[in-house]
Amino acid sequence: MSILWCGGEEIDFDGWPGFNNSSETYGYSLSYARGLVYGSGDWCRSKIGGMSAITSGWLHFRLAAQAYYVSTRIVGFAATGETTSKKGLYVSCSAAYTSRVSITKFDGSTHTVLVTETGNTFVPGRMITLHLENYGAGDSSERITAYSNGVEVCTYQGDLTISGVDDFDGIVLGCNGSINGGSEFIVADEDPRTMHVVTMYPAAAGSANAWTGAYTDIDEVAISGTDVLYTNANGNAAQFNTTTIPSGVFTIKAVKAIAYAAKSSDSTPGTLKLGVRTSSTDVDAGQTVGTMWENYERLMLTNPTTSSPWLDTEMATLQIAFESAA
Repeated sequence: MSILWCGGEEIDFDGWPGFNNSSETYGYSLSYARGLVYGSGDWCRSKIGGMSAITSGWLHFRLAAQAYYVSTRIVGFAATGETTSKKGLYVSCSAAYTSRVSITKFDGSTHTVLVTETGNTFVPGRMITLHLENYGAGDSSERITAYSNGVEVCTYQGDLTISGVDDFDGIVLGCNGSINGGSEFIVADEDPRTMHVVTMYPAAAGSANAWTGAYTDIDEVAISGTDVLYTNANGNAAQFNTTTIPSGVFTIKAVKAIAYAAKSSDSTPGTLKLGVRTSSTDVDAGQTVGTMWENYERLMLTNPTTSSPWLDTEMATLQIAFESAA
């Protein structure tokens, strides 16, 4: 049982329409992921190829902003290969169901409301969860259930089929209102209702830095291309200490390293290796970097240095690590 994908920042999504992190007014928690993706009439998706395709699983997130006012497509399971159609199964709320959780199916042109709760629990700051079971089975085992703060509010059992969609390999955020979205997104093959996503951004110099620039050039709350860390040589390593998790005792299910990167057309390095440093440094084989700014990520379910489950005590000294390569 494991985490399949997670994220809580605008950097975690391709094509994000906007970002807000000024306060907790919109319903997210500054103690965990720092902000929300939002935008009127816009949408964004998790990175294509960022998670394996599923027909059963859980989607968990903290609802933010005014999503419960007017939206037929807030957050949902989607086929990220459908880059323009946004086909998927969504947590939704239209004007007809103000402040109520709805589950809808979107086939690329039509939203179908599958089920709507009878209460009024759809408010900013709540943790909303979708549980999908046996999509595509073609029988009564197909089911999707919505939870609000861990409590079941509605469920639909029956045909969930969307034409052209065999499975789901990501999540999509949509917006029909002025500000919609959320943070602390988790996709898992186990129940994530007690889980949270914490952003640990660079906060101090680490054990090495052969790149031009310092942690102050990449510890941004919102992404900016005006200050960057860069190198034009292969084999250059950089490591930075990060902020740590909130106080308490936690089970760490996964750590994800993510970078927003691009290269110039005449760049010597063409690969970015990502990882962490605990007792020693561990970076992966690397991903090819393109000339357009894009997010590059690595999900680590165990400590790659020790091959053992993560310890909450390791978070206090964790460093983000990356390296340039040919």
